[in-house]
Amino acid sequence: MTQHRGAERTVNEHPLLRLMLTASESRLMANILLNHIETDSVRSEVLEALAQRLLVRAVLAEHRTPQA
Repeated sequence: MTQHRGAERTVNEHPLLRLMLTASESRLMANILLNHIETDSVRSEVLEALAQRLLVRAVLAEHRTPQA
């Protein structure tokens, strides 16, 4: 688990590796993942969790206020 945390920290610190999505892009990706999960015979908890995170990201992006 320590390796995962270190890798996550590196990704968050490096600006070229950050995934900057608009609310619409996040919602679209989440819907695509959820549709895939519904049609797949094997339920993927990882993909479902990712889809939920994308939906949260979309909501946050919609409510984000520009910083002065």
